[in-house]
Amino acid sequence: MEQQNTKEKEEIEDSRNQTRGEQAIILPLDKDEYKAFIDVNKTKNSRKLLLDLLEIYPELFPLGMNAKNWRFYGTRGSAKTDYRVRVIGFENKYYRLYPCFLMPYMREYDEAMGNALLLSRYGVPLWLITKLYGKNVMYWSRVLEWFGECSLVGSTVKDGSNLPEHIIVDEKHTKLNGKKHYIATTVGEEVILGAECCSKANEDCLTKAYGVFAKEARNIWSKYCPKSYNTDGWDATKKAMKALYSKALHLLCFLHAFIAVRTGGQKKHRQDFSHAAEMIWDAYRSEMPSEMLRKLAALKKWAYKLADSKMKDKILKLCAKRKYWIWHYSYEKGHRTSNMLDRLMRQMDRRIFMMLNFRGGQEKASSFIRAFALILNYAPFAPQTVKKNGGLTSRAHRLNNKLYHKEWHKNMLIATSLRGFHHFKTNP
Repeated sequence: MEQQNTKEKEEIEDSRNQTRGEQAIILPLDKDEYKAFIDVNKTKNSRKLLLDLLEIYPELFPLGMNAKNWRFYGTRGSAKTDYRVRVIGFENKYYRLYPCFLMPYMREYDEAMGNALLLSRYGVPLWLITKLYGKNVMYWSRVLEWFGECSLVGSTVKDGSNLPEHIIVDEKHTKLNGKKHYIATTVGEEVILGAECCSKANEDCLTKAYGVFAKEARNIWSKYCPKSYNTDGWDATKKAMKALYSKALHLLCFLHAFIAVRTGGQKKHRQDFSHAAEMIWDAYRSEMPSEMLRKLAALKKWAYKLADSKMKDKILKLCAKRKYWIWHYSYEKGHRTSNMLDRLMRQMDRRIFMMLNFRGGQEKASSFIRAFALILNYAPFAPQTVKKNGGLTSRAHRLNNKLYHKEWHKNMLIATSLRGFHHFKTNP
């Protein structure tokens, strides 16, 4: 027996050298339930409880784990706290089972933590959070960094069938250490699924940045490809998306085309612009492609009569892109404008403005903005919005129609089980 225990300890020590050898499985267990679960004298009851959770929430566990192919390997503790966690072995890897009131670094995850994270979502600086809830700035920074290292897609989308068929992409302009940088943002189904910082807005950098979302989505479903993607027309963005999703349909944002017209004529040609705006949006509301083509032709004919101006050029350019506007009718649920992304990016913009852009390295900037995106996806709605959404409490709840815990911050923590890298193969 002693030799067997020694062998098990050696296996656990060796597993630390494996890639992701020890991962955190986070269970929806409160303190009273966990007290019984951690009791080594009640292993049979603990096993039954874990099997029940495995049946109800398979997405929280590694792919392929079932009732017979894993076993308990004792418990592990921390020198900083009195808490201990169970360890299980599965396919030559070892996983620690954390309750939802403990962070994977054995930090207590209580209501104060949830309030602090909620305040950070609204742009409250870390020094003020420290003043309100104690600890120090570095402590709260590391908590955010931990969430930022999780898979944003895997932690938000809990079923492959919920992966968005139509996405919107755009770059948020920002600064890192005083130099221009960009946050490649991907949005679908009213949630942020990609937010990666890059130094340049060229094809190579954007392909790599948007590729993070593509990689995380294919971790859920290996053949994932959206039916369409919406961009503002930036050439490098189009090329990056074409490289990632060659079979998807590119939908150009109609709103950005209108904004270009507005920028050129709102002040100097107000009367002409007012009439042009009516004709543009009348064409946009066309129910059939043939009707839109007819109205765009009328708009073009009217624009030729205008005096030469920047507004006239932009109107003619909008009309010249009629083939892109016709593609909008290919998918009923395809995004014709970037409104969904703009609403979420405004909140991202406020957060970045409050922290006076980014300092440090590019990787840390990506980690911080990804943490913000994850918190935004799980942060509770206002009471009136909950009522409007039929009791759905957050964007992630609306997407998955699933709650792991009634407290939003614990629900988010449980969703980051295995840091979102479940490798499950649900085929939508």
